Amino acid sequence: MAMKRMVSPILGLAMLAVVLGGVHLFSKSRTTQLFGDIIPRVETPKPMVALTFDDGPSVRFTPEVLAILREHGIKATFFLTGKETEENLPQARMIVSDGHQVGNHSYTHSNMALMGSARIRDEIERTDAAIRTAGHKGEIMFRPPYGKKLLGLPWYL
Repeated sequence: MAMKRMVSPILGLAMLAVVLGGVHLFSKSRTTQLFGDIIPRVETPKPMVALTFDDGPSVRFTPEVLAILREHGIKATFFLTGKETEENLPQARMIVSDGHQVGNHSYTHSNMALMGSARIRDEIERTDAAIRTAGHKGEIMFRPPYGKKLLGLPWYL
């Protein structure tokens, strides 16, 4: 009997490790989730590069990046955080006025994989509001911080 007691906790820990490992892999999958759609690639008639930036906007980098893009006639997608958008609204407005696509990258750039539904809603809605305040009128795509999502985030989106 003593042997069974030793095996059971070890087996339980091994099963937990497998489950957590699977959860970790699933949470960062770029092609699979339980709810909604992931856009891992877009088919185009000719070869193309999609240039995206995460985080920001910032006083330090945004004007310089925008000047380079403008100089070369390049459009990009900027996935903005809500907090930085609120703190750097003139730079966010520059991104919008230059005609770049704007996306939501959460309010605080926290890992959202195990976040509760109220906090997920707050992270997304506050950022969408900040992006709208910057003047963006179109669809707002979402890119999760660190690429992490599990159940709550895809369900909300």
